[in-house]
Amino acid sequence: PHSLNREELTANFRDGILEITAGKAVNHTSVSVQLED
Repeated sequence: PHSLNREELTANFRDGILEITAGKAVNHTSVSVQLED
């Protein structure tokens, strides 16, 4: 999915349990501000 940070994706398999940890990606948004003179 696009909402996950793939660089922070890890998986561990221990005692028959698969644990997957993924960081949420930061969504960058732009904001427009109108300035008056």
